Amino acid sequence: MTNELQNIQDKILENGNFQIIPFMNEMINMVDNARNKVAVLIDADNIPASAVEKILLEAKKFGEVVIQRAYGDFIKLNSWREVSKNNAINIIQTPEYIKKKNTADGVMIIDAMKICFQNKIDCFCICSSDSDFTHLAITVKELGKKVYGFGNQTTNKSLIATYNQFIYIETLDNTLNTIKILSKKEKEILKKIYEQSDKEFLPASTLSQKLQKFLPDFNPKNYGCCKFGDFVKKHKDILEYENRTSDLYVKLKSIKQN
Repeated sequence: MTNELQNIQDKILENGNFQIIPFMNEMINMVDNARNKVAVLIDADNIPASAVEKILLEAKKFGEVVIQRAYGDFIKLNSWREVSKNNAINIIQTPEYIKKKNTADGVMIIDAMKICFQNKIDCFCICSSDSDFTHLAITVKELGKKVYGFGNQTTNKSLIATYNQFIYIETLDNTLNTIKILSKKEKEILKKIYEQSDKEFLPASTLSQKLQKFLPDFNPKNYGCCKFGDFVKKHKDILEYENRTSDLYVKLKSIKQN
């Protein structure tokens, strides 16, 4: 958080203009993220070319994208030619040396480790639903980097769990096949968050961040909601909320055990 933005927020509070606070918090997060250097690595055999522009736009929320590469046999991937040219993506050609044996994953993993040690990168965006990248995500996190995943709704849960955040490419263009409902596990996580807190009501922004830590693929859009506030209001059976001066505050109702 910059001192300048903090001073602006303090003045807003002094003048009683509370409605703008959520937007100020978002601006502060954007300024903080702007310092990060981001590498975007795309498995072109797994991610459709039509999703690339939206992925790159989302990646910019995590910082300055300084590396963007795609891996695959582009002799066969014709749809990628125009997309890569228009978005300045560095194409890494990985031909099949052995029939039906994909080499892109291995090259992408080696490249990621090289980038870790040769470049001052803060965040990685690994774009693939392939579980072969599970150990890569774990290793990069162990090296102190943030790791964000992009993939489709069928991505294995064990791969999703390795990321700081996992984003379904279907949410980027509003083509989700199914709208999620809160599972028993997710309700238990909500209960755990409130048990660990000493407060009955939590700011919606805080609750959203805590859910993200427990559920890397958490996104209000997965539940048919545009924003987290809409998610809270949709689940009035288990969540109670109050509109306070600086934020929406949320309380967990008692959850009935099935």
